[in-house]
Amino acid sequence: VEEGLLVLQRMQEAGIQPDVVSFNSLIDVCAKAARVWGSVGVSQASRVMGMMDMCEVEPDTMTFNCLLNAHAQAAGAGQVYSWDEVFGVLELMKEKGLEPDAYSYNCVMNVCAKTTRAATARRPVNLEWGWDRGLEVLAHMKENGVRPDVVTYTALLDTCLNSLRAAGDDESV
Repeated sequence: VEEGLLVLQRMQEAGIQPDVVSFNSLIDVCAKAARVWGSVGVSQASRVMGMMDMCEVEPDTMTFNCLLNAHAQAAGAGQVYSWDEVFGVLELMKEKGLEPDAYSYNCVMNVCAKTTRAATARRPVNLEWGWDRGLEVLAHMKENGVRPDVVTYTALLDTCLNSLRAAGDDESV
């Protein structure tokens, strides 16, 4: 990630203005780093978005999808985020005049599944992310005219199973 930030700096020093594709590429690297580093990858992605703002480069749907993917990857690494924080990314997209797509919602659904899975290892269990949240994501998709796909339903099933496990209902699983 640091090397990518250095490349952006060198671009600017050479008089080349990074564009949305340059920034999206770096945010995608942050998402991949979040698989291992968890919240550090998300923090770095947020930092890159701040740089975009300073360079007056407008984010696009891919920008936000990369940020949401960073949250999903970090959740897979055991990082727990609040519903408001993750769903707030979708709200910010809308404020910027961008519409979340299936990938956007699938990332949120994956955060739901992975966070619920992480909850099974913790006691006491706090299921802010559980079956109900998965259904809420699905409802938001439908309300916004976004068609759920196999990824959506697979993550929803994963959320359901993990919710049952977290609740201690291993017999139903």
